[in-house]
Amino acid sequence: PPTPTKFHYIFSLRDLSRVFQGICQADPQIVNKPDTLVRLWRNECSRVYEDRLNEDGDKTFLGEKTVAGLIKTQFPTSAAVALADPMIWGDFKDAGDILIKSETPYAEPRMYEDMGAWEDIRPILDNILEMYNTDNSPMNLVLFNDALSHLVRIHRIIRLTRGMALLIGIGGSGKQ
Repeated sequence: PPTPTKFHYIFSLRDLSRVFQGICQADPQIVNKPDTLVRLWRNECSRVYEDRLNEDGDKTFLGEKTVAGLIKTQFPTSAAVALADPMIWGDFKDAGDILIKSETPYAEPRMYEDMGAWEDIRPILDNILEMYNTDNSPMNLVLFNDALSHLVRIHRIIRLTRGMALLIGIGGSGKQ
């Protein structure tokens, strides 16, 4: 329930529609097995609901107890695949090639898919950062796993219709 410290803990049917909007981003040729669909559903629930929570206890309750419990009871044959971590979904696997080859990279079709592990997406994002640094004033960023996690989340929000986020950081953490 919302409290003065958790004023943003208000959920509505619009949030449920955002879960399905995220699921609809995926191509049926990519998400073609029940295990993958359940994993995608888990990802979208995490992005819509869990990302809004600010206390570890609340995140644990939703992610490890509620959603994981539902998957284990309702989809026991898919549980091993669906509950595997890390859970990284995105549509930027070919982003480097698209940026180089296309005049209108924003219009190119991209597949929303399970991106694998952090080691799989780090070279992709490092390549995009390197391309940015060659054309603009350099950003000296270290893309550690938490930074990659935030980039993936923000990318998902920006790609959604009417996607918006309130980004809050601790003072002195380097945000400018």
